[in-house]
Amino acid sequence: MKSKATSLFCALFVVVAALPQTLCAFNTVINVPPSAAPSSIGSSTQLNLLTGGQLNALTAGAADGSSTNIEVNASGGTVSGAVTANAGTVFNFSGGSTGAVPVFTLNNGSALNVSGGTFQLNVASNAGSTVTVSSGSVFGNQFTV
Repeated sequence: MKSKATSLFCALFVVVAALPQTLCAFNTVINVPPSAAPSSIGSSTQLNLLTGGQLNALTAGAADGSSTNIEVNASGGTVSGAVTANAGTVFNFSGGSTGAVPVFTLNNGSALNVSGGTFQLNVASNAGSTVTVSSGSVFGNQFTV
């Protein structure tokens, strides 16, 4: 005779197995640390910059605008190099800091959301990109549209 726990496990397994793969948000998830930060990421990738991590430079998405579903979340650590966000990229900055005056270049179809941390404002927001600042310590004077 099956126990209630075994029956529940089997029922949950069947439900999860039947879910479409499209419910999985990203094919690749990179946490920095423990992983080292890559210099570029492509479609269906999430990069999480955590406390103690360092992002020296990053190109997110293809320059031709063909990439989709890219997310960079900086909740800790330091962004200290140039960041280029191409189409399909959302960069969420909620903690940590930007050191060494990084330059954020936002191209058509990308977004930067600043909601915390210490952010040195040095942003080139090209046509079709969006920048949202809701909180955090934002300083600097270089913002181009």
